[in-house]
Amino acid sequence: MQEQGDGTWGSQGSQGRPSGAAAVARVDRELAQLGVAEPERGELARRLAPMIRGLSDEAYAAALAGAALAVNVQRAQADALRRGLQDLREVERLLGAFGQELCRLDEALRMLAREMQRTEERPPALRSRMIH
Repeated sequence: MQEQGDGTWGSQGSQGRPSGAAAVARVDRELAQLGVAEPERGELARRLAPMIRGLSDEAYAAALAGAALAVNVQRAQADALRRGLQDLREVERLLGAFGQELCRLDEALRMLAREMQRTEERPPALRSRMIH
C-alpha cells in the first residue's frame, strides 16, 4: 500500500486512507506530529486506525486531534502525580529524620533530668562545692 505522489492513498481504504499496517503507520506518524510521545503513540495508533478508517477527512483529523489532546492531558496529569509522589516521599523522609532527632533530644532531656535529680539528692555540703 503506497501513498500516491499527490499525498492521497488512492482506493486502498475508505476516504482515501489505507487499511491495515499502512493505516496504523500513518496514524502513528500523524499522532507524532500532534505531539504524542512514543510510549503512548504505538498502542494508540493500533487501536485508533480501524476506528477512524471510514471517517471524512474533517472527522478523521478531529479524531486524531482529540486523541492527541486526551493523551497529552493524561500525560500531564501523570507527570503531576509522579511529582506529587516524589514530594510525598521527600516529606516522609524529612519527617522520619525529624522524628529521630526528637528521640535523641528526648533521651538527652531524660539524662539531664536524671542528673538534676541526683544533684538534688546530694547532701547540701556537696552541692555547694559543685562547679556550674
